[in-house]
Amino acid sequence: PTAIEIQIPITRPGTIRNLRVNAQVAGTGAATVTHTVRKNGADQTLTVGQSNTAAGLVSDLVNTFTVVAGDLVSVSIVKSGVVAAGQTGVIGTVDLV
Repeated sequence: PTAIEIQIPITRPGTIRNLRVNAQVAGTGAATVTHTVRKNGADQTLTVGQSNTAAGLVSDLVNTFTVVAGDLVSVSIVKSGVVAAGQTGVIGTVDLV
């Protein structure tokens, strides 16, 4: 299947940092779920990974990247293996400073 990328336009210059992803309910199936922040369709170093069978908070508080007005930001979600049921109640945030 083809993924649809929803991009959010940035309205001011700054730095994107502090990716936090919280899965409220674990899934089943041995896979790693990787969330990567993207700028203008390209992966950035701001990324987190979590086992699909885990719940809870994961974060990347180290990596950052700069943006300017007009840049488009999105998040890629990739599963590394077979997922019988995915995590649910997943919420992700980043800071723009």
